[in-house]
Amino acid sequence: MDARVIYATETGFAKELSQQTVSRLRKSFPNLEMLPIDAVSIDSLANASTVFFIASTAGEGEPPGHAVDFSLEVMGRPQPLTSLRYALLALGDSSYDEYCAFGHQLDQWLQSSGASRMFKTIDVDDGDDKAVNQWFSEVAKIHA
Repeated sequence: MDARVIYATETGFAKELSQQTVSRLRKSFPNLEMLPIDAVSIDSLANASTVFFIASTAGEGEPPGHAVDFSLEVMGRPQPLTSLRYALLALGDSSYDEYCAFGHQLDQWLQSSGASRMFKTIDVDDGDDKAVNQWFSEVAKIHA
């Protein structure tokens, strides 16, 4: 079963959380692969069964720099992802008007593409430990 942890990061925090997510999921998903979002194509998403997204928002609601092409080219229209199940951790800072905007846009696109959410998207405000721990608690319940 193909499973991936895909991250979009501006400061490196999403990548760090992705590495922790991979280490917690390794027993349930032995072939788990971790990728930056700029290394992901629609074909690789369509061929995955389970994806854990960790997505930061940069500036005033923009995707991180390395996620811009993905947001424009892949997320430009709904894709056939009906066999994909996913979880999403949206990182942001509530002092900005567009709090967790890229994560929310990614979630809306996945929903419009027919993907199935495994649990409600979790928003993390400026690295909030409680929300991060909630993510790890939910992730621990997921099995291949």
